Amino acid sequence: MGEARAQSFVAVPDAHVTYLGGADRPEATDGLVEVPAESATAILFSGGFGFGASGLLRSALDAAPHVRLVAFESPGGRPLIAEQVATLIRSRHLDTYVARVCASACTVAFAAGTVRSASPRAKFGFHLAASLALEGLSQIEFVRVERRWFVRSGISLSFGDRAFHAPNLHPYFPPLDELVAAGYLHRIRGFPGPITFRPAPDDRLFEALQSIEPQTAALLLAAARRRVALGMTEDRARAKALDNAGLVVDRWLSRSSDRAILALIDATLAALSALDPESCMRWQVGISDQDLGLLAIPPTLRAALRAAQAMVLHDANAYPITLPAQTYEDADTAVRARIEVQYGKQALSDAATPEHAFDDPAKSCAVSIAYLRGLRDRPEGPAVLRWALAAG
Repeated sequence: MGEARAQSFVAVPDAHVTYLGGADRPEATDGLVEVPAESATAILFSGGFGFGASGLLRSALDAAPHVRLVAFESPGGRPLIAEQVATLIRSRHLDTYVARVCASACTVAFAAGTVRSASPRAKFGFHLAASLALEGLSQIEFVRVERRWFVRSGISLSFGDRAFHAPNLHPYFPPLDELVAAGYLHRIRGFPGPITFRPAPDDRLFEALQSIEPQTAALLLAAARRRVALGMTEDRARAKALDNAGLVVDRWLSRSSDRAILALIDATLAALSALDPESCMRWQVGISDQDLGLLAIPPTLRAALRAAQAMVLHDANAYPITLPAQTYEDADTAVRARIEVQYGKQALSDAATPEHAFDDPAKSCAVSIAYLRGLRDRPEGPAVLRWALAAG
């Protein structure tokens, strides 16, 4: 993403590359030392995504044939440069890693990694693209470019929409367990391994998650315990864990059955329709208080939603070949065009952007419901919904 609005008039810091080695296939840069290019197994990209940064990295990779990992230490920079770096990383099938910080435009480049890992202290910062050349509708168009990278990388699109629309002056720094659940991170180096998992009797969603991604289930449970230890109530910690489990469900939608997809969309619409506008928007696009929106859903509808999400996981791999991204894009474009006619060109942007949504939460929630219903009505039916429901 682009540099924050406060940084729009500040030059992007220079990028630097450092050759690192000391392991055949490093999972991190910790402990590696600087080596000549010909013996390097990793490259550290530090600084900003300014003009010339992608060429610098390309030249560095050309000179280091054994590199399989690019580590980032970056506050961000120019979004189009980050796209060029992401394309370079994907074309060479490289892994990515962050030890300390990857913010703004850096998060797009990192998402292109084949295997994406981070240290337990890593921080990732997301926000709406901003620069002198990116304002208004052009910002939203760039969000759609970023979302395509998430489709290609198997990352939850509902997480992406939340992250990419965080206010420019208040970037979103999600906890690492949320990034793992969304599929943005594959590994946290130093995670202690399997944890005995004891879901509550009514947690069909967690039971299904344990069967399909036991390591993720264990991580979400461990994070919930940590939040309680830090003073969060058990209800809110559990809501946060369940909400992150929903991000895992997003990632399995493209492989689930027709009946599971339709059940989930109906349960989602029922929950949205039962909420007051402010709770609706908190649940849909809230950054820091999304769990409050989830807790506002009536208990019977919340249970139905979780049962539908569990069915998606139970039925996963019914369609192991995922829908082409272009089919998703075509359906998404058609539904957006219909909403623009009814609500105006800026409606979907406002509905998905927390810094605008609470100005008129009733309209924002109505637009979100209209978008979801529009996708359900598409003639392609559940096949398109396998991708499109994840867009939220």
